[in-house]
Amino acid sequence: MYSRPISAITREKTPVIVGTTQSITEAASAMKQQGEGVALVIENNKAVGILTRSDIVERVVAAGKNPGTTEVAEAMTRNPVVIRDHCSVGHALYLMHEYGVHYVPVIGETGPLCIIHIADATAVDLSEYAHDADILDQIAELL
Repeated sequence: MYSRPISAITREKTPVIVGTTQSITEAASAMKQQGEGVALVIENNKAVGILTRSDIVERVVAAGKNPGTTEVAEAMTRNPVVIRDHCSVGHALYLMHEYGVHYVPVIGETGPLCIIHIADATAVDLSEYAHDADILDQIAELL
């Protein structure tokens, strides 16, 4: 279950990528366009942080800053917890729990691959659980 490789949930994910000098408005638009709640922040071809919806709300909107002139670097989470692409889904969940985060960038041999959310890591297991529970309910009805 949790020994499943992280690559099993990262194959189809393409991260939203933004730069540190882009405005929050530009970054939020890119996130909305791709239907993601997080963006990978790149500077000089290196991942330097992530920008989440919560970062935008707490560090820009609630702080009364102008999203059109505030740069991503001012609101992003620097040096996020990351996981290597050869690790397991269980390890990703452990890191999320241990560090109290919902998103973890996945790093491969050539650099950042994607960002996984806690829901990505649990979706397959939960759907399997729901399927098993449905079968048990059907058996119980027969008895």
